[in-house]
Amino acid sequence: MQKQKYLGEVADSLNHMNAYMNFGKICLPTLDQWKDKIELGDYVSKKKGSLTLLIERNNKKSYLHFDSINFKGAPPPCRCKDLSK
Repeated sequence: MQKQKYLGEVADSLNHMNAYMNFGKICLPTLDQWKDKIELGDYVSKKKGSLTLLIERNNKKSYLHFDSINFKGAPPPCRCKDLSK
């Protein structure tokens, strides 16, 4: 995922209303540890297989690392068009 703009949150109505972060083509599961750190309009990049997000906001870059401690699981990333809204 290369520099995709965060468009907001969507829910998958066929999968217990799991929340996803919508980036247009790809949707990432909304994780509590990421949710409050990404704002509408931010650009996000993620390398395949990586657990780190690069966030670009107002010409500043920051990294958000996934913390697996006390993590109970999440749905996988998917194409946004595959979500039932």
